[in-house]
Amino acid sequence: LIRSQTGEIVTMVNYPSFNPNNRNEFRGEKIKNKVVSSVFEPGSTIKPIIGYAALTSGTVSLIDMINTTNGLKLYDKSKLLTDYKNLGLLTLEGVIQNSSNVGAAIIAKKTKKQKIYDTLTEFNIGSDLYVDFPSIQNGNIKDVKNWDDALHGTVGYGYGFSTTLLHLANAYNIIANHGTRIQLSYRKSDNVIIGEQVLQKQSSREILKMMRKAVEQGTGKNARIQNYSVAGKTGTVRLRMNGKYSETNHNAIFIGIAPASKPEYVAAVIVRNPQNRPVSGGKNAAPIFSEFMSYSLNLLEVYPDKK
Repeated sequence: LIRSQTGEIVTMVNYPSFNPNNRNEFRGEKIKNKVVSSVFEPGSTIKPIIGYAALTSGTVSLIDMINTTNGLKLYDKSKLLTDYKNLGLLTLEGVIQNSSNVGAAIIAKKTKKQKIYDTLTEFNIGSDLYVDFPSIQNGNIKDVKNWDDALHGTVGYGYGFSTTLLHLANAYNIIANHGTRIQLSYRKSDNVIIGEQVLQKQSSREILKMMRKAVEQGTGKNARIQNYSVAGKTGTVRLRMNGKYSETNHNAIFIGIAPASKPEYVAAVIVRNPQNRPVSGGKNAAPIFSEFMSYSLNLLEVYPDKK
């Protein structure tokens, strides 16, 4: 959980965890802080960022319609990328709301590789966050010169590069602050923090509105909170196993901002390879966000923005 305007990391939790008083438990996977040390492909949680790149480069406008009906060939003539159902004609908002991989890939292919790469860097994806946690990783994005046509498309829906949960929370915090990057810190701050304006304010607000629609009417419905507006995005990511993507093993992710009308907190949830099927960010991660954020907003005495 991040306090948006100060960059304070309020809470960071890993489960299963360990009892520090029991030395027998102090080993293996349980002692890792996977929020910062575990890298993974971000999947659909990257779509708002790709949407921002497309919007600010002029390759897609707010009213342009993207035809997702026929799918998209990314790799070879025998492989067709399709959505979980026929989503038809979608605007950029519709692509984010309905989490269309086909729409996101089409948008990415329309946008120059360099623009996407630069935008990911502006959001600190693959970069040092300058937060001094042990074992922190930065993730990895290939040099843009090494992007092939397939990666140019898959980057649109979050495959082909890696990041951490803290990096994604930081990226969404930039959107929450309407394009201002605030340095993250685990130290409490009572001072006004001056950030760096790295994104266009108006376009950041537009993306925030689209993420709000994704929760109110789209794949993130289970993240809704009574009396509070929420903006966010789901992600359902196939895991690579034995050199290829698994059909049955996934990460489920949800990252959200609340209250969406005047952002105060950002929270990111990842459920690694949940066993209850079918897996999705909306089913497995969004309800956890809803329960956790609802409790946190009450505890932190954040005034409700909805009746």
